[in-house]
Amino acid sequence: MFDLFDKYSFTTIGLVLGMKLAQRLIHILLDAADQKLNTMLMKESWNFQPIPSSGQNIDQVGPLTDLVISRQATINIGTIGHVAHGKSTLVKAISGVDTAKFKNELERNITIKLGYANAKIYRCDNEECPRPGCYRSAGSNSPDRLPCTREGCGGQFVCVRHVSFVDCPGHDILMATMLNGAAVMDAAMLLVAGNEPCPQPQTSEHLAAVEIMQLKHLLILQNKIDLIKEAQATEQYEQIKGFVQGTVADSAPIVPISAQLKYNVDVVCEYLCKKVPVPPRDFTSPARLIVIRSFDVNKPGSEVDQLKGGVAGGSIVKGILKVGQEIEVRPGIVSKTADGKVQCRPIFSTVVSLFAEQNQLQYAVPGGLIGVGTNIDPTLCRGDRLVGHILGAVGTLPDIFMEVEIAYFLLRRLLGVRTEGGKRAARVQKLSKGEVLMVNIGSLSTGGRVIAVKGDAVKIALTDPICTEVNEKIALSRRIEKHWRLIGWGTIRRGVTIAPTLPAGSK
Repeated sequence: MFDLFDKYSFTTIGLVLGMKLAQRLIHILLDAADQKLNTMLMKESWNFQPIPSSGQNIDQVGPLTDLVISRQATINIGTIGHVAHGKSTLVKAISGVDTAKFKNELERNITIKLGYANAKIYRCDNEECPRPGCYRSAGSNSPDRLPCTREGCGGQFVCVRHVSFVDCPGHDILMATMLNGAAVMDAAMLLVAGNEPCPQPQTSEHLAAVEIMQLKHLLILQNKIDLIKEAQATEQYEQIKGFVQGTVADSAPIVPISAQLKYNVDVVCEYLCKKVPVPPRDFTSPARLIVIRSFDVNKPGSEVDQLKGGVAGGSIVKGILKVGQEIEVRPGIVSKTADGKVQCRPIFSTVVSLFAEQNQLQYAVPGGLIGVGTNIDPTLCRGDRLVGHILGAVGTLPDIFMEVEIAYFLLRRLLGVRTEGGKRAARVQKLSKGEVLMVNIGSLSTGGRVIAVKGDAVKIALTDPICTEVNEKIALSRRIEKHWRLIGWGTIRRGVTIAPTLPAGSK
């Protein structure tokens, strides 16, 4: 465990941040340093590992193989916490990527859709280089080796991790989007604004969500430390310790940072390298990818011969996906027959291209966020229409469920609801037959009607079909005061499946 409050004390930070003028000066110096480093890199000969072919050393690849982490992230880190606590700012500080892509996000300065960004984390190969300055980060398309900027060091920064960040929205009405992002997280960073009391409503709700997903590796970041005095920071530190006591974050380190001014970002990089292991990955099973975003990349007015197929973005959970591989997307196109029965027609296509941000791939391995270019009709991918689907090798995907029976557990009290005067939140009421819930399975958010409750089991008829498996985790939310609130979770025991409608001639 890092002894952060002694080694990187608030006193030191306070001395540097004493005046607003100093903050502005630091911004200017940081921008100048970044520009100088980028100019230096353009002149140097360090570069990527060569693009590996789909057959080259593919049996020897692993999540930390140089050939892999040179171009693709192999671990997903989520940023969670209350709205405006600095999640997107932290991602930008580490990766250099602004995850706010859409007009309404930029106008309102909040994250609305899942943000995503990749970053390489480096360690100086000079053992004498002092920590935490021996760690740094850069964008995904940066070279694998960089010169150490510490005066007199003479070492080189070597890429030791390639990380994907899943930037979740913190607004209470976007809880479903956060739960979708949690489906692909391997670890998470919980941000707490130092200038507000802890916990805020979505701080509690997001922590409960990652606990449901059984994330074992958490880092708590006490952000905006430049806006408060040492006494206030110490008081809030005790609030945070009390808040996480007895939760999955009980033993998580608490790091004071300023994402805006990039203070202690090197400590965060060190933690991600030392304390967050890359999970064991299955490279031998047929490929399977959870879709969390999908796009139509064609611009209005494009010529017919320039049109491209739809793009699915997500994270591979097992297997290796290769360019040229035949793939299937389930549930696919959903429709109803004349007698009202739901039918699903899986989408079949070919992997045309693979990208990790701007890095072109010939094959992609589990972990990290990638974009899969396909021959699918782009209108089927437009506006995240494929979110919640599963993409993978033909004939290997799970069954499609329309009804599930789950073993469930309810929270004792509501989370994410503000209470007056320190009053305790209302108790979570029992499930009742006929009520409508929001169900999160993997990256899909859909409605579900309770058709039977018995003991710790509940049967739910789903509004939309879902491609999933027995023992998959489910999050349950109930509509309270016009917002969906997390009330519990469960595990699929069994369910009612429907056979996919396959094209003529398919087996």
